[in-house]
Amino acid sequence: MAVCPACGQSNPARARFCMSCASALPLEEPAPRGARKTVTVVFCDVEGSTPLGDRLDPESYREVMTRYFRRMRDALERHGGTVEKFIGDAVMAVFGVPLLHEDDALRAVRAASEMRTALEPLNEELERRWGVRIRTRIGVNTGEVVVGDVAAGQALVVGDAVNVAARLEQVAEPGEILLGPETYALVRDHVSTEELAPLRLKGKPHRVAAHRLLGVEPGTADARPDPPFVDREDELADLRAAFERCVADRTPELRTILGSAGVGKSRLSREFVAGLGDRALVLTARCPPYGDGITFWPVAELVKRACGIADDESRARVRARLDETLAGAEDSALIVERIASVVGAAEPAAGLQETFWAVRRLLEWLGRDRPLVLILDDLQWAEPAFLDLIEYLVGWSRGLALFALCLARPDLMDRRPTWGASSASPPLGPLGDEESQRLLEGLLGGARIDRDVARRIAESGGGNPLFLEETLRMLEDDGLLRRRGERWIVTGDLSGVAVPASIHALLGARLDRLSPDELAVIRCAAVIGKVFWWGAIAELVPDAVRPHVGGHLQSLVRRDLIRPEPSTFAGEDAFRFHHILIQEAAYRGTPKLDRALLHEIFAGWAERVAGDRMLEFEEVIGYHLEQAHRYRSELGEPAEELRDLGLRAGSRLGAAGARALERRDMNAAGDLLGRATVLLPPDAAERRSSLLALAEALAETGELQRAEAALDEAERLAAEAGDEGGVAHAVIQRLFLLESTDPKRLTEDAELGAQRSIRKLEELGDDLGLARAWLLVGDLRLARSRYAAAGEAFSRAIEHARRAGAPREELDALGRFVGAGAYGPTPLPELERRCEELLAAARGRGGHEAPALRALAVVRAMGGRFDEARDLARRARSILEDLGLRLRAGWVSETLGSIEMLAGDAVAAERELRAGFDVMAELGEHGYQATAAAMLAHALVRQGRFEEAERLAALSASAAAEDDLASQVLWRSAGARVLAASGSMDEAEALAREASALVEATDDVNMHADTLVDLAEVRRTEGEHDGARAALDRAIELYEAKGNVVGAEAARRMLARAP
Repeated sequence: MAVCPACGQSNPARARFCMSCASALPLEEPAPRGARKTVTVVFCDVEGSTPLGDRLDPESYREVMTRYFRRMRDALERHGGTVEKFIGDAVMAVFGVPLLHEDDALRAVRAASEMRTALEPLNEELERRWGVRIRTRIGVNTGEVVVGDVAAGQALVVGDAVNVAARLEQVAEPGEILLGPETYALVRDHVSTEELAPLRLKGKPHRVAAHRLLGVEPGTADARPDPPFVDREDELADLRAAFERCVADRTPELRTILGSAGVGKSRLSREFVAGLGDRALVLTARCPPYGDGITFWPVAELVKRACGIADDESRARVRARLDETLAGAEDSALIVERIASVVGAAEPAAGLQETFWAVRRLLEWLGRDRPLVLILDDLQWAEPAFLDLIEYLVGWSRGLALFALCLARPDLMDRRPTWGASSASPPLGPLGDEESQRLLEGLLGGARIDRDVARRIAESGGGNPLFLEETLRMLEDDGLLRRRGERWIVTGDLSGVAVPASIHALLGARLDRLSPDELAVIRCAAVIGKVFWWGAIAELVPDAVRPHVGGHLQSLVRRDLIRPEPSTFAGEDAFRFHHILIQEAAYRGTPKLDRALLHEIFAGWAERVAGDRMLEFEEVIGYHLEQAHRYRSELGEPAEELRDLGLRAGSRLGAAGARALERRDMNAAGDLLGRATVLLPPDAAERRSSLLALAEALAETGELQRAEAALDEAERLAAEAGDEGGVAHAVIQRLFLLESTDPKRLTEDAELGAQRSIRKLEELGDDLGLARAWLLVGDLRLARSRYAAAGEAFSRAIEHARRAGAPREELDALGRFVGAGAYGPTPLPELERRCEELLAAARGRGGHEAPALRALAVVRAMGGRFDEARDLARRARSILEDLGLRLRAGWVSETLGSIEMLAGDAVAAERELRAGFDVMAELGEHGYQATAAAMLAHALVRQGRFEEAERLAALSASAAAEDDLASQVLWRSAGARVLAASGSMDEAEALAREASALVEATDDVNMHADTLVDLAEVRRTEGEHDGARAALDRAIELYEAKGNVVGAEAARRMLARAP
């Protein structure tokens, strides 16, 4: 229903004119979307205003409050704040609207301090006339808001930052100013504060950190120590050479260092000044970004420093100091009079040219007997008259070694293209990777830091020294980086570290000065990514902007925000953001609804232009659709309306994740498939297949509980959908998972269950499922150390995988086939041939090369080539670790431990086996732990550490599944050695015989021979030498049948020592 604003009549929804009075009806249009900005909000309220109103006549009360509001407004607006509204007795102002400034937080805090100070003279007036005083409470907070269109009747700003500022004001004591956490982080180098206990604020679920403001430091200089001087040696040499020319010729020299904020201009200038020593008089000044009388502010700074004038000195004292400084100069009285007006010690009287003349004469006098160096910072904020003054000084001074070094951002050249007759050097660029590393080490006081951590921090800073310093500082403040002795260590996850607020403020202010069309272009670019294309931008921008995209892109290049980039699309010009943080700032300022729309439009553009390269861009397209879904969901769009978008996004990500799984990139697979399953609708077949793939990826990376949860959901959804094949696949994967999570449940019944799944999959003609099912059967037979039977199952898996066109499953089966040969009756020459065959088939696919390398390591160790064996096994482990296959990488410790035992180094064997055991314990994997504990017991027996060996043998006994024959044999043979060493010969003999009986049910040739050697040791200890010799003779036969030269030779040596 549309309600007429003239007569109140209700009208049909589609009516355009009132059916009663014919007045035009307002159109129902969506509210215009505001920009997202990080601003600082100031809330100020009068304490005890109700009693004050009771004491005064309404007219008097109105006059009191009017004077109060006027003083508060003046203080706020003087520092660049926008007063949004007066709410009763409260004042709310925003800093950062309509334009952001990099120092908005500091401006707001200075304004708040001035508001408090301004109450003193106001209260004196009020007390004299009405006998009353006003006390206030102030809250200041910084955060992200949405900026509305006041002309459209919207609030100026909306967001939680506003609420927190109001809550801080409410809990402040009279006369207090409380700063929120983000505000404090931005201004802490310029204020003195008292930290408060975290505050409980109304409506906030968690306590909020706050600081009580005690005072604001004057000026804007950074009090922090200088960072190390890095990678600016050439620029420093150029400055020194120019200074020497200036001194030698006694001719003024103007030099300008250009560079973006934080790139190192000021640091370079300070290094230059430090090298001058006492050779020159150095005066520094900075151009402020705002304030009253800022044209000659830097001149006043220069004069005060030259004459030793303090800010709080009287006019008379200032004139006296000027007289002292210019004593003996020609026309000194006239110079003093005109300079006095510049520093506020006299009323302005002279014109601009007279002031220029006086400043020049002052500097000529100061530089009469030594060089004079002026360091003029932040020249991009200078008023035109001040720029004119600098050029006048350099052009008109005579016989003066005046070296004027100006520091400015590239914006200066936009405002003054002819500045200084080409005095500007090429802009300072970012630091390289090595230089960034050196800077980080210097900032950390020379203490060491892990190179990967340093690289991640350096990447986040993009070669900008200030960004690096602020990021490092934030990590320290947040407790993510701490010093421990001579090293800095990471104590948390750095992957999701936010950009420091100070950097966001700086970049946000820079972007806020773009034209609306330029801002539209850079926001579209930010949605696309760090690299973007002209054609894509043209697709995303509003129709009115589209014809001018090229010009706007070139403007952004000139502003050093983006740069050209080689294109991956033929016929498409590409660009790259100059710094990743610029992209983040532009993206952060884009409303969420706009982000959603732009992500979806770009995905459509990419689908259209990718053509036959779709697979290459599928993940990118999926990401953009995912982001569109995310923002529409966050903005409250109903789930049913997002179904199609979720299906598109999830299908793309799921397909990309499946390919990552194929290439054994498990970390990427887990990430992509996990995101896909969040997006895909529950009834979509793609969700079930993605959940199965996700479970596999999670299991491989050791996230076993998450893998189990994914399988639970996949099996439930398949059953609900009547998908028998899906249920069979889930059952097979669950049995695979039980090998790690609960191996005791994998009894003979498990293989029967697998066989039932095989029959169902045969009915369905599902060769891929059959390949996986036979892989499972082979694994179950491996667990019972039936290696020949396992090899038969793996052969059938290979056959089905080839029929299904599934190379990953084929290579998996080949790898297991080779592994079975390493332990079973396969002779060494045949095993070596299989290894070479697998290496040839898996070339370039590291995850599938690893089993062959591991098996080949066993071959080399049995032949006595231990160094080669170690290298092969470590290569296998490194490949698996690089792929994120933590479980498989941990299993390699068994191979390395076996190599060291064969080499006779039980200490090294213990080290390798413990490493794998600890990884499995961390991951919650139980199957391998039982075997590793038994093998560790053997390594400790070799070292004579029987008590420890006994504990590990008992641990293996309690953890091993009944049909895990390898573990059952190994813990018994180790336990028998422990019992024999303690003199419990009957128990030792019995346990050794149990191990021998169990091993007879396997075809693990080496384990059979090893068990006989352990039995021989027990018999030798109890003095049964004939039995010991018989066991050793049989062990030698087995070792020789396998080709285990080292094992056979060791058994012969034992036999030779037998009585």
